[in-house]
Amino acid sequence: MKGYKSENIRNIALVGHGGCGKTTFLEAALLATGVINRLGKVEDGNTVSDYDKMEIEKVFGYPVRGIAYPNGSCDDRCVDIARNAGIVYGRIAADKYSTVCSAETNAKFAEAPILLGDENGFGMPDDYMRWLPTCHHNHHLKEFGKKFMSLKKKQYLYMMYVWGHSFEFDRNDNWNIIEEFCEMISGQNDIWYATNIEIVDYNDVFNRLQFATDNSFVYNPSAASAWLMKNDEECIEVKGGTLVKL
Repeated sequence: MKGYKSENIRNIALVGHGGCGKTTFLEAALLATGVINRLGKVEDGNTVSDYDKMEIEKVFGYPVRGIAYPNGSCDDRCVDIARNAGIVYGRIAADKYSTVCSAETNAKFAEAPILLGDENGFGMPDDYMRWLPTCHHNHHLKEFGKKFMSLKKKQYLYMMYVWGHSFEFDRNDNWNIIEEFCEMISGQNDIWYATNIEIVDYNDVFNRLQFATDNSFVYNPSAASAWLMKNDEECIEVKGGTLVKL
């Protein structure tokens, strides 16, 4: 991060009554000076001034618990600050695309087929505060989608996480990429279409499950339900606050 000496720092206050254009003026000034590269809108809640956590919570009416790191990068200090502010996940601007391509290329020279444990891009996050997506929407999205839909083993948790920015579709004139992908992957009864926070919250519920030593029963101390697959055949709901025999 670039450092600034105190003698070079100037504080400027924009003062005016509600609706007079303070936010719009600041957004235009930041764009004109090159600080930002696209103009946000007050009505969309995506201006620089709207990115305060409290302001966003006022708009949406629920706690903000996730972020995409500015410029997509972070260090331990950024993660600690975010976590202390109530953030439970953070998406970085990178993905598993190159790792997957490398694994698939090297598999051609292996003496046996590529193993399930090798990188396929669909694993669960190792660290939700440094969430690494599967691929960008410009990285062979439909091919990744087809591979994801072909995964059928129920003893593993798979996730496909696509990242990108909506303005890129206008810039690159390729809205057809995401439209074709959504048409292909939608309506599957074995896929949970979830938001980031839904995935984080569900895994918290799942990780809190308490199993008997012989796995004959399980207790769910959370308020939300969890689901288990028994003998790869029966799907069992474990409701919040209940004990279920397996």
